[in-house]
Amino acid sequence: MVVVVGNTLYSISAPVLLVGLRAAAGLSKCPLKALNKSLPVYVKQILDIIQQAGNTESEVIQVSFKSLATILRDGPPVQVKEKDLVYLLELLSPDLKDPKHQASVFTMLRAIVARKFVVPEIYDLMDKV
Repeated sequence: MVVVVGNTLYSISAPVLLVGLRAAAGLSKCPLKALNKSLPVYVKQILDIIQQAGNTESEVIQVSFKSLATILRDGPPVQVKEKDLVYLLELLSPDLKDPKHQASVFTMLRAIVARKFVVPEIYDLMDKV
């Protein structure tokens, strides 16, 4: 099941991606042995989905942020590269002013802070909050 959900994250169909992202977030809360191997792949693919879009307007990207936040906050520890964190924070920064995107921004920030990821950009973003 873990592998099948991971495969959905490579889909080009938005409805399949949405379901896969939500399922990945849900699975991250479960104590599954296969999850320890698959979770880094989930995170990498979700980051790739976000980077391919380059903006935060679509529903797929908003769900990607929420799923990534859930995985980081509630799942087993996963390594995230510093450059990926910096990219996420730079992408999220303008959304602080947009009320319809603020929920996903704050969810992502809480997950980053909860995992104690530290990059200089997080302090700059927290000053804006």
